[in-house]
Amino acid sequence: MTNFLSRTKPSDDVPRLAMGHLRSTWPVDLFESRVPITVIVAAAGVDTLHGPSRILPFLRGIPADEAAALLRGD
Repeated sequence: MTNFLSRTKPSDDVPRLAMGHLRSTWPVDLFESRVPITVIVAAAGVDTLHGPSRILPFLRGIPADEAAALLRGD
């Protein structure tokens, strides 16, 4: 993919794709789908939460009543 991106000539009015940004979108989707964090960390091939913690600002907030229900196990 990196080789492909280096050979393409993007339009001047379109931002260039960055592999780092592409790699960050799939964990956000998994977190939003409520996939267990252990599954996401294993799929990402990491053994710490340092990397995944960088995407926390991009996750949608949950309303307080829904968060309370989740914490209660409802």
